[in-house]
Amino acid sequence: MEQILVDKKYEYDYNLDKNHHELYYSDNGEWSYPGELALRITDDGNGLAVTTEDEKLVYLDYDTAEKLLILLKLINRKYVYEVVTKRERL
Repeated sequence: MEQILVDKKYEYDYNLDKNHHELYYSDNGEWSYPGELALRITDDGNGLAVTTEDEKLVYLDYDTAEKLLILLKLINRKYVYEVVTKRERL
């Protein structure tokens, strides 16, 4: 599991489980559901399915997913995203 920092603030945990990319709410004290699944992207070899815990939100082929990534990065230019190794708590 890796920590995701948004503007140097710990916001999410990222987990890769086979073909499932999972984003969980951090336990930083600001989320209503710390540790719960925020969003999952499943790569089925043909495209990407975006889901929450119990609901399929959208399915994107790879070409559309790339275009969406470009647009989202342009929309969110003011944020700095970092992936860091999560340290175990003592």
